[in-house]
This record gives sequence, C-alpha cells and structure tokens, in this order.
Amino acid sequence: MEVVNISEFKKKYLAILEKVEKTRQPILITRRGKTIAQITAVYGYIEKASWLGCLSSTGVIVGNIVKPVLEETTWEIFRN
Repeated sequence: MEVVNISEFKKKYLAILEKVEKTRQPILITRRGKTIAQITAVYGYIEKASWLGCLSSTGVIVGNIVKPVLEETTWEIFRN
C-alpha cells in the first residue's frame, strides 16, 4: 500500500485521487509519520433516491380530517 505525506497530498491530490480510481489500490495519508486517512476507491456505488417525496401516495385518509378528535366536553377536563 502506498503511503503519502499530507503535504505531498495537498500538492498532488487530483493526481492521487485519479490513481486510486484507476488502480483501485488504497493510499494512506500520513502526518509526521502517523496515518491520518486512507483514500480508497468506491466499488459499486449506486446513488440512492432522494428521501424527499419517498412516501408520496402511501397514506390513506380515513374519516373526517376537519372535525376535532375529542368532543368539546372532554376538552374541559384537560383545562385543569
């Protein structure tokens, strides 16, 4: 596995990312000799559908949606 210093990575990050994409071999990024990151290629990534609107057309309205759930007399009990 190839090891690259963070300063070299900053200078050549586009070329390093292209190399990882082509070779599918991970590269370790180090700072002062300690590993801080690993760059790896993504295999079989499939973009997920947006969560916005994912539940559209799944609900069903049953009954009156305008009428209050509780009767007015029951509301008086909860005031105290």
